[in-house]
Amino acid sequence: MDQTDTPLRQGVEDPLSFHDGIAAAHSPPGQDVSRWLFFSSDGPDLASEAVIRRIQQAVDDAHKQLNPARDELKYTEATRTLHALENQTLELISSLDRVSWHTTIEDYDEIRAQLDEIAEGIKEAAKPPISRVESQIQDSTYALEEARLRGLDGAALEHDLTDKGVWSRAKALLANATGLVKGPLTHEEKRLASARESVNKFQRLTLEQLDSLIAAAERQRAKAHFRIIDILDTEARLYRWMYTWCPQTISYRSGRDKIKYLLGYNAAVAREARDVSDAVTMLHVLEAWIKFAGKSMAHAIELLHEARAEARVAPKKVESWEDAVERVEKLQELWHRQKGLLHGNHGPQLVFSFSSSSSSSSYPPSSPQCCRVPARGFLLATMTNVFALALALAGGLVLATALFTTLRFRLGVRSWASPKASSRSLTPVVVPYTWPFLGLAADFLTSEPGAFWSRLFAKYPVLRPGRKDGVGAFTLTLGPSKTLTVLTAPATVQALFRRRELHRHAFNDDIVVQGLGIDMHEARDKFWARKEGPSDAFGGLTPAKYRESLDQEYLLKGDPVNRLTAEFTATFARQLENEAGDGALEIGLYEWLRPRMFAASTRALFGQLLLDMCPTLESDFFDFDAHMLSLFYKLPKLLTRTAARARAKAADGLTRWHSEIARALAAGEVKPPADDSLEVHEVLGAKFTRMRQRYFEARGMTMRSRGALDLGFLFGLSSNAIPATGWTLMHLLHGTAGRDPTLLGRLRTELRRAATDIPGSPLVGVHVPTLTALPLLNSVFHETLRFHADAMVTRDELASDMVLPVDATPPAAGGRSVLLRKGTTVVAPTWVAHHSEETWAAPSDKADAPPASSFCPTRFLRAETDAASGTEKIVFSTAGTAGKLFPFGGGTTMCTGRLFAKQEVLAAVGIVLLNFDFDIVPCNEEASLPSLPRPKETLPGSVILAPEGDLRVRIRRRAG
Repeated sequence: MDQTDTPLRQGVEDPLSFHDGIAAAHSPPGQDVSRWLFFSSDGPDLASEAVIRRIQQAVDDAHKQLNPARDELKYTEATRTLHALENQTLELISSLDRVSWHTTIEDYDEIRAQLDEIAEGIKEAAKPPISRVESQIQDSTYALEEARLRGLDGAALEHDLTDKGVWSRAKALLANATGLVKGPLTHEEKRLASARESVNKFQRLTLEQLDSLIAAAERQRAKAHFRIIDILDTEARLYRWMYTWCPQTISYRSGRDKIKYLLGYNAAVAREARDVSDAVTMLHVLEAWIKFAGKSMAHAIELLHEARAEARVAPKKVESWEDAVERVEKLQELWHRQKGLLHGNHGPQLVFSFSSSSSSSSYPPSSPQCCRVPARGFLLATMTNVFALALALAGGLVLATALFTTLRFRLGVRSWASPKASSRSLTPVVVPYTWPFLGLAADFLTSEPGAFWSRLFAKYPVLRPGRKDGVGAFTLTLGPSKTLTVLTAPATVQALFRRRELHRHAFNDDIVVQGLGIDMHEARDKFWARKEGPSDAFGGLTPAKYRESLDQEYLLKGDPVNRLTAEFTATFARQLENEAGDGALEIGLYEWLRPRMFAASTRALFGQLLLDMCPTLESDFFDFDAHMLSLFYKLPKLLTRTAARARAKAADGLTRWHSEIARALAAGEVKPPADDSLEVHEVLGAKFTRMRQRYFEARGMTMRSRGALDLGFLFGLSSNAIPATGWTLMHLLHGTAGRDPTLLGRLRTELRRAATDIPGSPLVGVHVPTLTALPLLNSVFHETLRFHADAMVTRDELASDMVLPVDATPPAAGGRSVLLRKGTTVVAPTWVAHHSEETWAAPSDKADAPPASSFCPTRFLRAETDAASGTEKIVFSTAGTAGKLFPFGGGTTMCTGRLFAKQEVLAAVGIVLLNFDFDIVPCNEEASLPSLPRPKETLPGSVILAPEGDLRVRIRRRAG
């Protein structure tokens, strides 16, 4: 690759990106470079002249040793030279042992352990050819982004090392090393041969076998269909029995027995259909009602039935009406005595009517007064009085709740505005609410994105983030025992992300159990296994650490992620080869993009077999995606039936895929790739997917649980990357047609620097390392995430009290701080942080910052002067956004798939714009520009919001 094409040469990243690149190239796989490069907002103390001289000497010595290697241009000499570099670095680490790091984030033992891992990582740097060097340079870009997201400032380090000229020499050193390790890329030919072998193996699945699989699937589907109908029919009968039995007081025992029979039948049918959720819920509801009736009213109900039966047959057994009345009154007295309601002549009286046709007008004039009032009239009057009393009590309770919570809120706000606020830790204010026990739950669960926060801040402006007199933390009451403490101040959010001991175990449990429908035992004891110790099955790691190592190795490292992206781009390009080849075609942009991206992304992760077995997987998945949050928030069963069915249908395909894989491996029909191969297998999928399958097998998880967990992984990727790509393209096309006519042209000029040929395809591809360093493309991508992200970054119940800063000024210098009590659940909503006008306002020395409420493609671009040439260049930068831009989360719970998701979005945008032209279809005869679709209504926490509607465009193939 020409040196002018590398991200290092383009200068499109912040000055610190090169520093991060050097660190990333010498760091162990998946380690967070910022953790050992930057430890506090002031940076480590590297001002020691002895250390600077030692670094200078190491670079000079290594530079001298590279001179003979540069002359010979041999890979073996380059390897030997890089080993010399390793020795120099080991000596440097020894000298660093004597440095005082002055850090409050990590203790010295952890730092020393990470430096030892860096030394081991250098051994790997001498082995790979030029592709590994490129991926390491690319990792530096991600390292810088993570440092910016975590709010770590490296200005002091940059100043010290730049003044000493160390980085300029190190830059030349890396460039020389990059040139030296160029060699024949024979491993690419081996991968091609391996891929061809995999294709031949896959073709061994005969047509008869495929027909057999399809027939078996159809039989299972038909069986499940009839079972579901049976369940629904039984459930309908349960409801009829429940609502018939309760008010009409039929025989208690026979009704109870009938309901228990139906419950048992329904549960048996549901178990056979592998879905007992509805049956179990109905069982709990009705059995609880039966137990209540049996404990509190059983004897009274039996007496009531006896009295009513005797009253009905009394006219047939006695000769006169008076005898019948007297008999009924005696039975009534017996009933009242048992019930404890008879209080003499002034107590309540009740007479049961003998038949449904009886009325007060048929009573003889001589009958007692109590007999002339029908039971229905008495019950109606009593119910009216009880209802009026209950309404009055409820109104009083509502009023008292509103007054109490409002007074508490005002007192809390006053303490935040007090002059003494900086001298003590403040507690979050509790937002007022009206409805007892429910709190703000109904308002919080509104389906309009951002509507709850907008109304909340309009009603209570003091809660708005960024206000000098504002409140940086407040608590929402969402139920009898559910509260959320919301952090809005950037300094508080940034400090929260730095606390590595925090977790979100309960949140993850709800995702897996409620959202994905996995049994709690299966989730906690088998999948998470948080309490288990190290195991030989996982290389001496605990199950939890082993899962983390898989994420670090295959989702946060350059080579595996680049392999996934290469598979995605190849599949995506193949799907577009026949698009608009014969002229312009009118389409809905998002409707056209979604199935093509989904197929390419799914194939890159799971292989082709899953798509072949589940041709409706895309539509099934997005049906589940639209309803998933209703399951997560534990809404009533009656409201989540559609969501449960969509989940079952989507997970069923992945379950059958896991079963087929297990069968094929057991029968020897499929041979897994070598352990060190990053090949995407047609049957077994990507390396990361294969390692997850091994973990599932080692933990003894059921096929249904495996399918559900893979559905969750697919949800985390496709439900965010695909909408992000759609929004990016729509904003680019709409912005070019509207306010900025040159936007798309400028971006295409930039994209041509990353353009490359696709072997055997007429389309233009993209070079991913170059693509991910383009300034304007990165700015548009990050603005899309800022504008359309609606995530709830959560930390579960705190294990101890915690104090976090609120203001940019540290508490020691007079800034305020907030005290979070033990047991508090904390959230940092991205919608609040990303749309705050105050926090995104321009600093005092600038006046051109766009408002947070508008989409600005160039928001993250800035002009920078090159120190060497004196020329001005435009670079991408997220500097100054720590604590107010975190679409991927932050701290220990950052999205592990963020690198592949970003590459997937940028690659899709690049391929589409390099190969196709688009014209927006006018919305009327006057050729007016249509407005962009609005975000789809959904519950809070959906991360990237999908569009509601589409943008109609005419697409045509670009010439040349």
